[in-house]
Amino acid sequence: MHVLSVARGIDMSTPRLEFAFSETVLFVSEQGEIKEQRRFVSTTAMIRLATKTAQEMCPHLKIDFMNPGWQKLKDSIRLRNRITHPKNLEDLVVSRRNLDDAKMGFDWFLTTVADVMEVTLKEFSAYAADAKDIIEKLSAGDPDTIALYERARRESDD
Repeated sequence: MHVLSVARGIDMSTPRLEFAFSETVLFVSEQGEIKEQRRFVSTTAMIRLATKTAQEMCPHLKIDFMNPGWQKLKDSIRLRNRITHPKNLEDLVVSRRNLDDAKMGFDWFLTTVADVMEVTLKEFSAYAADAKDIIEKLSAGDPDTIALYERARRESDD
């Protein structure tokens, strides 16, 4: 939710994005009412959504989904699902290699999360600094800033 929070903070969130992160879908009941229903979004899909959103805010952010750690993370999620919902006794077997792969996947994930958070926080800080500067210039009556503000306001009304 960090990425969504930053997107809100820098005015880049959209109703569609909010809806996607909320993991719900809308449908119309037989009574003609609009209803919300919880919809499971896979962990990997949510990671992709969060990183894609972060990259839209910070185009210079690079996420390496070709890194073997990403595949290991996906494999580990499948392993987790297998041992959580076993179909037979063999599904409960976890090898040393499975554990090593899980560690590699988790390390990739932690590094990625830290990178995304660092870059998006810098973007938010820059946005806040720009906003503060604009507010100070508006308060001081800077004619160029006021003209720019008025033009932006007129364009947003159109």
